[in-house]
Amino acid sequence: MNRIGWVGLVVVLGVTGVTLAGAETDEALRATMRGVHDRLAALLPLAASHEPLDESEREEFGRRLADLREVASKLDGHGASRDAGFRYLASTLEDDLAAAELRWQYGEESSARYAVLDATSNCVACHSRLPQGTAPSIASSFEQHFASDSTTAQERAQLLVATRQFDRALTAWESVLRDPEIPPAEIDVGGYLLDYLTIALRVVGDLERPLPVLRALAARESTPRYFRRYLEQWIAELEDLATRPVPSDRLAAARALEQESRHGSGRERMVVDLQTSAWLLQAIEQDELSPPQQAEAFYLLGLVESRNVEGYWVPQTDAHLEAAVRLDPGGPHAGHAYDLLEEWLITGYAGFDGNELPEALENRLRSLLTLMEAEYVPPKSESSEAD
Repeated sequence: MNRIGWVGLVVVLGVTGVTLAGAETDEALRATMRGVHDRLAALLPLAASHEPLDESEREEFGRRLADLREVASKLDGHGASRDAGFRYLASTLEDDLAAAELRWQYGEESSARYAVLDATSNCVACHSRLPQGTAPSIASSFEQHFASDSTTAQERAQLLVATRQFDRALTAWESVLRDPEIPPAEIDVGGYLLDYLTIALRVVGDLERPLPVLRALAARESTPRYFRRYLEQWIAELEDLATRPVPSDRLAAARALEQESRHGSGRERMVVDLQTSAWLLQAIEQDELSPPQQAEAFYLLGLVESRNVEGYWVPQTDAHLEAAVRLDPGGPHAGHAYDLLEEWLITGYAGFDGNELPEALENRLRSLLTLMEAEYVPPKSESSEAD
């Protein structure tokens, strides 16, 4: 089963009773999340089945999908007090389920069933944003129901992340990274190391655990030279970060780390960018930042995501950059955030084909420019200051 589909089987079963980006402070949001949980728990076995659905199953699938989409549509409203990243994931879950329902209505059964599994990647993205909570009690039983001898260690790791069993997920990934039968180039291209380090640094907060794994990988004769160079850089960064105390001001720490020029600007920054994003997400979650500080945090988060991190499972770069502009359109980071967002959208949607951006995206950019222009204060001239 593919990456999204496998995890889609179990991801939302950890929502009830688990801290998900601070949702325990909002009972209405928790109730909606429980509703999503219950409906997905009933729908996913039908979506995941390898066999065509019979008539009664198709009727049940359509009914349950419509019910799920209706409940998921309330998430965005209930999450209005949450940060831009959470609201983005809530809205994209609703959009993805609406797309799945539309495919179902057009008779595209296989496509609709896959789209349901694909939609749950939004939930996985929430699981990897902040330090770990508790694993749901239902996780192990659901894991046993879907796991089989045919699943790979990578698939098992993804399944464990979905059910918030992060330590076991790291162990599963380590079996992949240490496997002499898996070429190091495949590990790099497959993104296994990014997945592993995302959970180790951003969720578990363990900077030392990956070190022996990366050292062993760098020492393998079959490791390509380019990859070994990156590994040596990441090892050095992990060693450095492990000696630093936990910062009391996470925004200031993230700002300083992002600005350290010795880290370069490419893939060699992966470890630094992961740690920067961890501190930024924690600072945003603390809800103690002023709007200008939030704008800076979202700008820096969008910057490191556009370079390396790009949001686990669901890219959130554009949502974070847009939030940076809207929170402080006249501030020092608005212009930089807008420029990066414009580049991100044009290269991502138009690319080399030269196509124009979709109208909805053009409207988003135009609205941001209007906000910035309304807040722009021209610098005073020397003559006016003299007056």
